[in-house]
Amino acid sequence: MIRRHDDHDWLLIDQVEHARLAAGFAGAWGNNVFSPLPEADILVDAVMHHDDGWKAWAKAPEVDLKTGRPRNFTEMPMAIATEIWRRSIGTCGERHPLAGLWVSRHFCWLAQKAENSRSDDADECVAIRQFLADEALRQSALREHARAQYGDAGLYELFDIGFQYVQFFDALSLWLCCSARLEPYEDRVPSGGPVRFAPVQVADNTLHNAGNPYEITAEPYPFSVGRLELSVAARRIPARRYTGNIDLRTALQSARSETLVWLIRQSSEHG
Repeated sequence: MIRRHDDHDWLLIDQVEHARLAAGFAGAWGNNVFSPLPEADILVDAVMHHDDGWKAWAKAPEVDLKTGRPRNFTEMPMAIATEIWRRSIGTCGERHPLAGLWVSRHFCWLAQKAENSRSDDADECVAIRQFLADEALRQSALREHARAQYGDAGLYELFDIGFQYVQFFDALSLWLCCSARLEPYEDRVPSGGPVRFAPVQVADNTLHNAGNPYEITAEPYPFSVGRLELSVAARRIPARRYTGNIDLRTALQSARSETLVWLIRQSSEHG
């Protein structure tokens, strides 16, 4: 779950919504500036389902009892997070071995980052190291499965570029979901040069007029459609200290549902 500050409230966005947004970017990717995605159908599907393991947890979200806040996805105990990651990887691996491999590598990358940041917590490190060991075995099996379908020609390059694209679209979606952005975001496309996304501010220095989408310009423009509109569902709850899981889940039962909408377009200088 993503916990996003909004005035005196939090907007809570499920991980599967974030993944759907990421897949919206992936599904529209490619034009005469940026090459289409490799194995596009498999890659878009992997991006779409890379957080499916969160579905069960999202039905009964939890509070961090130390802070009283709904747990953000970055604040999960590693014993829980790694089980969620395993379910996500398993789902993707059942859909296609390349999808499972790419998503496994994505979560191993996250695990390695977590190991560095939580190195002083023995229990956290045990869960992370067990996850990494298990995924090394799973990745070996998935590579063999993919090799049986594709042969060896160009396969290791495909292993790597697909993982990089999962990372790329995941990061782009999180940039939009985690906060109302004022500053531009720039990243390097795995098979191309840099691309820059810049929020469009209107006359009163806000990001959008009431009722209209947040507008974002992209330069160079990377999508196959002239204007790309994407959205996620969110639930609004008061930003207060919650006494426990029941308190949070009760608040969610009466939470107001909202939709965050973004319109990605070319910069005005280029149409």
